[in-house]
Amino acid sequence: MKTTFEKSDNKLSISFNVLIPLKDELPTTYQTRNEYYIEVLSKYRNIIIGTLERRMQACQNNLLAHIQDVVFNDGNQIGYKRNDGSIHFFNVPSFELMQQGVEDLKENNFQMVIDNTPLIEQIVKAICNDNEKLDKSDRGLVKFSDLVSVLLELLQIEL
Repeated sequence: MKTTFEKSDNKLSISFNVLIPLKDELPTTYQTRNEYYIEVLSKYRNIIIGTLERRMQACQNNLLAHIQDVVFNDGNQIGYKRNDGSIHFFNVPSFELMQQGVEDLKENNFQMVIDNTPLIEQIVKAICNDNEKLDKSDRGLVKFSDLVSVLLELLQIEL
């Protein structure tokens, strides 16, 4: 391992390179990455369902609270003015997508979830916006951080 140090403007920058050999065997019982995705999603299934349902409820409640403030509606997006003057949108396709995702998860149809990038985006948004205290406890050897990593990987976002 080579470590380099660089001083500039009262700062010290330290960098190092680590060589890690490539290995194509998963050191687990999973034969494929997809099996791993399914395992992680199944372990956090109820958490995902709960957070999607809370997000859908919040979306509905916000729309109903501002039904008199609608400024735009094309059948797919309903824009309404909030008290602070900002415009917020209720997106019908996104809401329907979350509904279908909840059904797929309840039926343990994890492959439908894995193959649906827009649904993965909605799950990430739901987790990020969830005002409830999420149960982030480990599920055996599967950790909440594994769920986050899988969701980002499915979105093809590099960690």
